[in-house]
Amino acid sequence: ILFEENIPIQVLDLGRDAAWPSTHYGGRVRRAHAAHTTEPCPTCRREAHVTFVARAREARLRSSESVRCTHCGLAQEADGGPLSDAARAAFYAAEGKWSAHVLDLGPRRAEALRVLRTLRSESPSELLELLRSGTPIATGALVEVELVADPLRGVGAQIELVLHDRGGP
Repeated sequence: ILFEENIPIQVLDLGRDAAWPSTHYGGRVRRAHAAHTTEPCPTCRREAHVTFVARAREARLRSSESVRCTHCGLAQEADGGPLSDAARAAFYAAEGKWSAHVLDLGPRRAEALRVLRTLRSESPSELLELLRSGTPIATGALVEVELVADPLRGVGAQIELVLHDRGGP
């Protein structure tokens, strides 16, 4: 479990955990996702272990990457924002590719539309057409889709997350 600002974060390791655990704090669910892969060590070029951790928090995506090489002893960590291509590929392999669909904007429709406008670049009329057509409002790694779905759920919209392609072994 990771701790940031005294908020418990349960790391999801879908490569090892059968269930998707979550830790509740203040009525809200905080999730961190982890994906593992290997790539050539930047120092010795032998196989190194790479762990990506990402979470959607307060309408921002936070990610980190750690590299450990058992051959030369390299240990690196970096924090960042949006997922890199390598991180996205690792999350696709671990969790699959997801999409978010709006089933209903809920009782606070105008507020849900305002939230959606902050998440997407389309005009209000284009957003309404997008919703009518059933087109996903987001596609990508689960953590990226949650980044869009969670604020909409927070204003009462019903959002469905759909797994399209389960990657990995």
